[in-house]
Amino acid sequence: MRLKRHRDWSISSKIMSIPLVTALLLALATMYLTGVMHDLIMTEKQHALVISLQQATSLFDSYQKQVQAGTLPLEEAKRRAIERIGAIRYDGASSGSTTWKTGWSCTRSSRR
Repeated sequence: MRLKRHRDWSISSKIMSIPLVTALLLALATMYLTGVMHDLIMTEKQHALVISLQQATSLFDSYQKQVQAGTLPLEEAKRRAIERIGAIRYDGASSGSTTWKTGWSCTRSSRR
């Protein structure tokens, strides 16, 4: 069985091929762009995590220096560090945002 060349197709076959080819190209483009967007989102989330970890490390280091200088007792420094590091949270669950929010108040929130 030999396929006909495009120029030998009937008019109705040519007309029907246009939406089929368009749908195929659209599906391929969607699959490609979905992968690209996934990679971009994951890269952004990883960057946000690095920033959050840097903030936590910086807070820990500042309290450690205060303890070593003798300006803050060790137990108080631990308590403050736990509260402040615990206040660093990801604000993406409800708003869809990929930014990190830092709460500097000393209140603890209940997270699961």
